[in-house]
Amino acid sequence: MSPEELIATRQRLGLTHDGMAAELNLTPAVVIAWERGRIKPARRVVQWLTWRAGMLDRDAALAASGLPECAELHALHAGKSTDAESSRDRRTRMDAVLAHLAQCPACIARRRYIEERFPPMPRPPMATSVRLLVWAFDLFTRARTWIRRKL
Repeated sequence: MSPEELIATRQRLGLTHDGMAAELNLTPAVVIAWERGRIKPARRVVQWLTWRAGMLDRDAALAASGLPECAELHALHAGKSTDAESSRDRRTRMDAVLAHLAQCPACIARRRYIEERFPPMPRPPMATSVRLLVWAFDLFTRARTWIRRKL
């Protein structure tokens, strides 16, 4: 990503140097150095900016589409997770959201609208340790499903 693209993306996201630095846990001097071309941003940073810009584009397209938002989905998301909430409770809530997304006409229409107009989104950028945890969780889930089918 060139310094000009970096500046344009930061501004498009509505971030100041301080805001971008805070989101990336860096100092504003690092962001300024990227924009002046003195140092190159890490690949993770470029992925994060690309992902954020992609989400912004999709959100803007949905807002302009005239498709109604889903009140039920908002209600499902309203129950934000807390530290006291167990992982089983979070998983149950996530399963409810996924089940809703699969059958709600408004959510399906919004997803199709985006799928027809945009390429697939990349996975959000994650630290290597988090990617390994996600991979291990996916592997564990598939193994558990396979074992249950065999029994």
